[in-house]
Amino acid sequence: MTADYGVAVRDHMVDLLHLDGELAALIEMRPEVDHLLIVNVAVSPAHQGQGYGRALLVHAEELTRSLGLEEVRLYTNGSFTNNVKLYKSVGYRIDRKEVHPQLGAAVYMSKRLLPVSPPPLTEAIRAGLRRATPADAAAVRDLTRAAYAQWVPVLGREAKPMTADYDVAVHDHIVDMLYVDGELAALIEMYPETDHLLIVNVAVSPACQGHGYGRALLAHAEEFTRSLGLGEMRLYTSNQLTGNVKLYERVGYKVDREEEAAPHLGVFVYMSKRLV
Repeated sequence: MTADYGVAVRDHMVDLLHLDGELAALIEMRPEVDHLLIVNVAVSPAHQGQGYGRALLVHAEELTRSLGLEEVRLYTNGSFTNNVKLYKSVGYRIDRKEVHPQLGAAVYMSKRLLPVSPPPLTEAIRAGLRRATPADAAAVRDLTRAAYAQWVPVLGREAKPMTADYDVAVHDHIVDMLYVDGELAALIEMYPETDHLLIVNVAVSPACQGHGYGRALLAHAEEFTRSLGLGEMRLYTSNQLTGNVKLYERVGYKVDREEEAAPHLGVFVYMSKRLV
């Protein structure tokens, strides 16, 4: 109740649930390198008892998976025994209890999520793919910046794809765009080398995250790699984005090395996947 929401809305992810034009509930979240932290779940008194808090917890799980993470964490006051029971009923376990001099007893809880199998590359996905042209550079830039904005608080800076020149990228690289219901939902930027395909960027619109489009584009990249007669795919990501590393490992990539890219970009994890 005493938080600075000018700061919270700027630094955290706050999703609002509106019903019939009225704000009914909200959830405040902060992505960390290996989990999603739920900072606050609040339901209007007029809408309590209708399951909206639980629905927002499910929403948080979907967001967690879309970020490539496998754990959700939260904390509550130890005096709120009904909160603890609610979180236990939806799969959270108690990790520890701590006593704070001013805030009282706090109960810290977490929930591990089961990995979600990637969806097959359906005909609907194939039908929605289109190769970018120079005229698409602005749309590619805008979607990429929106997709990576959630990582700025984690990295402490803009991610490398957010600062790229997409007029050059669309000209020099292969950028395939995925449209769903007529809207640009995701894209993948690739660059064929002599012995492998390099994936430069995978970006999914915030409104379309959690639906498996990123994994579908990775499957598309594998098909494209084979069509070029190549047997290996490579990519890189920040070592601070451990959820991304785990996601790539789950779909068959291995870590080759970690290397400082540049003083202002931090350490990158370089990964590869051999195709059978």
